[in-house]
Amino acid sequence: MQRLFEAPSGNDRTEHKYYISLAEAAALRGRLEKVMRRDPHSDAQRRYLITSVYFDTPGNRSYLGSLAGVKKRKKLRVRAYNHKDDYIGLEYKEKDGNLSRKRQLRITPEDCRALLGGDPAPLLRYESDLAHSFYYDMRTNLYRPKTLVEYTRETYVHPLCNIRVTLDTNLCGSAVSLDLFSPRGLTPILARDVVLLEVKYCHFLPSFIADLLPRDCMPAVSNCKFARARAIQ
Repeated sequence: MQRLFEAPSGNDRTEHKYYISLAEAAALRGRLEKVMRRDPHSDAQRRYLITSVYFDTPGNRSYLGSLAGVKKRKKLRVRAYNHKDDYIGLEYKEKDGNLSRKRQLRITPEDCRALLGGDPAPLLRYESDLAHSFYYDMRTNLYRPKTLVEYTRETYVHPLCNIRVTLDTNLCGSAVSLDLFSPRGLTPILARDVVLLEVKYCHFLPSFIADLLPRDCMPAVSNCKFARARAIQ
């Protein structure tokens, strides 16, 4: 694993993604628990379920950009947790290499259903630049819901530099269902014995966290969940 963890100041956040084994994840979990706290939204097993629907253009701009490793690109998605509609997030994520900037906005279940049906009109009711950007991309660039991704996430956080270390398992995608709350036709997009490790931070990653991470692991492609889910269609 690369040991240089630095990022410029501002709202940008650096992200690194790696594939590790279940055994490596278990060992890492033990180390992280000593210096980081669990995400307060986790259940008794320290986990929560994430279900996201990603949008793309008729020409698959986001998907092809991901496959080609385009340095600057964006992702549009809606996201729910644990198959519940008490919090639905509209998310607009822009990437520049390993740097990312994510904007998010809470929307209603009714507005979510409209978006998944291809109607962005409800977004005009929100006094939000994010909502207006999402509306523009749906109207002008014809972004539409394309694929669903679901996985179980375990998250550790530290307030210094807004550090988040996540372990994602049971990654699945669906080409037949865009239902955030009761998805169907889920297909594994990563081997069951592989864990996706993500390390996210602002400014820099302190050595007392960096030194806990596995020394040798395989880097993952930056947009691996979305791209792998699109590939099953």
